[in-house]
Amino acid sequence: MRLNLKNASQLREKVLKDSFDSKIFLRPCWTLLNYLPMYEHSPFIELKEAQEQSMRLINPPSSPHLIY
Repeated sequence: MRLNLKNASQLREKVLKDSFDSKIFLRPCWTLLNYLPMYEHSPFIELKEAQEQSMRLINPPSSPHLIY
C-alpha cells in the first residue's frame, strides 16, 4: 500500500499503530542500507526517491496460513 499524501510519514505511523492495536500486523517498508548502523559511514549517492518511497509504503501481512 502506498500513501500519496504530503504527511504520509505521519499517517503511516498512525496506520501501523492502529492496525497493530487491532491485531493486524502490517509492516513498514524496508530501511535503506545507508541508515543501518553498520553502513551509516559508507559512501552513498543521493537517494531522494528511495527515501520518499520508504516513508510512504506499508507492507500487508503475507503468509500461506492467513485466515480472514
